[in-house]
Amino acid sequence: MKIKSWQFRPHNIIVFTYTIVFIFWAFPSFDYFRKGFDQPLSLLSLGGLGLIIAIITAWCTAYLAYNIGKNTAPIRPGGKLSINQALPNNSYFIFIILSSIGLLAVFYSLIKSGGSSFIMDSIQTGKANELKKAMYEDYSIGVISLRYASIMCGALLIARRLSGLKNNLLDSAAVILVLCTALLSSRLTVSASIFGGLYLFIHFKKEIKISSTYVFLSALLIFLLFSALNWSRNYGFYERIGLGFISGGFSEMLAYLGTPFQGALYAISNIGSNFTTDQMFSATTIETALTTNSAFLELTTENAWFGLLELYCLIAASAFSIGFCETYKGGKYICCAVPLIYSFAELWRLSMFDKGLTITVIILAFLVAQLSQRRMIAK
Repeated sequence: MKIKSWQFRPHNIIVFTYTIVFIFWAFPSFDYFRKGFDQPLSLLSLGGLGLIIAIITAWCTAYLAYNIGKNTAPIRPGGKLSINQALPNNSYFIFIILSSIGLLAVFYSLIKSGGSSFIMDSIQTGKANELKKAMYEDYSIGVISLRYASIMCGALLIARRLSGLKNNLLDSAAVILVLCTALLSSRLTVSASIFGGLYLFIHFKKEIKISSTYVFLSALLIFLLFSALNWSRNYGFYERIGLGFISGGFSEMLAYLGTPFQGALYAISNIGSNFTTDQMFSATTIETALTTNSAFLELTTENAWFGLLELYCLIAASAFSIGFCETYKGGKYICCAVPLIYSFAELWRLSMFDKGLTITVIILAFLVAQLSQRRMIAK
């Protein structure tokens, strides 16, 4: 099995992710698994046709913007940077320091809210979601936002390890930071780290060969990891509905991946009708606890056609930036593309392009590149 760099371009990620979510949307519940909604909307309708057109338009927008960005960026005379030039030890170290400061701020915030016993009790009783709620009760942008640097710690860990670059001390610190951030803040940290790391590795390698057995074992390991994180947060909920560790983990996948396709179908079918959130939940039968139910739904609920136009503008700007960062000075700012490329991987459920997490990581990646590579790369 071969994985090539063109498969990690923003326009192709759109097609791949929507194919995956369609499969999970269509997967039967067998009257056992939790899917996140009761009755699927009809795909053989004007709404279904409209969604296909909307996805094709997103693909074309991303394709054109990415190639324009790639072709307008100044090329480095010495060619593309090697992976150890673009992702050096000092960059890795700075990201780890920033992430550590942010995570310490998270711990301080949680201890201030409920004490150290609150943290331990939440984890031990499978209610880690309470930690995130407590953190956001009196939330303000600042040092605590540095926890998002753990995404880059995880991405560099994976990309460097796969390339044969090892630093056991930094690698161990990165693993701890990613897992702690995922437990105390968001599971998205893990998925963003994995996807970002693969993106960086394949960007420099262009093509990798991987056995089907390795793919299966990796997928199984990722499933078990996310199931464990899910169980730490929702143990009580799944126990009440009679699901265990494995069935609960798979149900969470069904709900997480399939529900946004249901939301997208409704959004495109009712664009411009000024529907309310309550009407959407009633018509789609989506569980009210699920809040990330498609980027199309997110931006068209209040702004209708202008929301759709806004989404396409964000797609264009992000795809252009990715193409530019990949080429500019041999990839000096390639790390700035990581949160943006991951935003394309999440486009099926929400628009992350202009969210605080994405903007924070872009700024940190830019500053780290300036600090750590100033003497390495000719300007």
